[in-house]
Amino acid sequence: MTETSTQAAADRYQATLDSRAQLLAEGGGQRTADGNLRATTGWDAGEVIGKDGIAQNASGEFMAAYARKPAWHSLGWVKEGDEPMTIEEALTMSGLGGWNVEKRPLFWGLDNDSVMGTGKAHNVFATVRTDITDDAAYLGTVGHRYQVFQTEEVMSFLDELLGQNGQLGVESAIALEGGRKVAVSCYLPKNITLDPGGRADVIKPFIQTVNSFDGSGSMYSIVTPLRAECSNTVRWGKQLATAKWSTRHTTNGLQRTVEARRQMGLTLDYYEAFEKDATAMIQTPMSDAEFDRFLTEWHPLDADAGKAITTRVEKKRDVARRLFRESPTNARITGTMWGAAQALIEQEDWFSEVRVGKTLTEDMVRAGRILDGAGVEKGQDRKSQLRERLLATRR
Repeated sequence: MTETSTQAAADRYQATLDSRAQLLAEGGGQRTADGNLRATTGWDAGEVIGKDGIAQNASGEFMAAYARKPAWHSLGWVKEGDEPMTIEEALTMSGLGGWNVEKRPLFWGLDNDSVMGTGKAHNVFATVRTDITDDAAYLGTVGHRYQVFQTEEVMSFLDELLGQNGQLGVESAIALEGGRKVAVSCYLPKNITLDPGGRADVIKPFIQTVNSFDGSGSMYSIVTPLRAECSNTVRWGKQLATAKWSTRHTTNGLQRTVEARRQMGLTLDYYEAFEKDATAMIQTPMSDAEFDRFLTEWHPLDADAGKAITTRVEKKRDVARRLFRESPTNARITGTMWGAAQALIEQEDWFSEVRVGKTLTEDMVRAGRILDGAGVEKGQDRKSQLRERLLATRR
């Protein structure tokens, strides 16, 4: 997946979050008993949107903290100002530092006359939150080799991974799904500045780390353009990841920082190459006429094509022109080769036809196309071809 496609999709997701935040601010949304947001006005009135899934502590407070600006859903706590949270601030503000997870034995044989089963299950344990005592304390079932990674340990791992020497800056820390998952976001040490002497667009990639306590999967770290704010942004962030590293819940799982740093270091090298190409593209003007000429190559039309095919291709070209000239994600880069790339990738991801099938929704299919690369041709995905063809026009 090219970084251009990643940023275009991230901008689109962010626009969705911004619209939900506006809905809340204008009083057009209400929260259901389970914490989800139900719209009362607008196109999705009556539908539950967001599915933010923020967990709560024993006092009913939402376990989420954010630096600089609140999350779209306005739940949790915010550290105001221009600085990220320290590890201690993130743990305290989010409430994640106030509880741990323990492995406890499971018993079987419960009947109507006993208060506890008499048989102890071998090699199977329950993971349990220590801050609450009701049924919600149970998180999942794991094997005897499963090692619990406490949230403090995860943050220490991130601090070592990024070489911060105890000074890790945290952008968000949230508990999800009743505490079954914890997500932490930090900025990568290196920002990407496109066209530093001109438009100076800055992309600040996040390291997003998600740890589970219910035995559902490994802990993973990804490089992604989205901050973790809710269940959706965690899922979207994974879809938009340009690199991923994971580790199983074993005794030495959090000691693999050398391997993790090597994989994330490859990503930093990739960003440097991307920064160079993207800056060249953003500095190259592209007029409407030049874009139209490129469209004849990108969306070709045979001279003897029939009416149906001609109509389909012309429709594709019209959509591309509209995105190039009017798309909100192109506002600062209209009239450049970079704007052309973003417009055509946005078209590939969100306006091309998809076959949904019986088991997938349209959003799921499009997410897969964004992650895997659509239109593979001769071993190279169509989005990579786009960048190379555009850059070739500069020569």
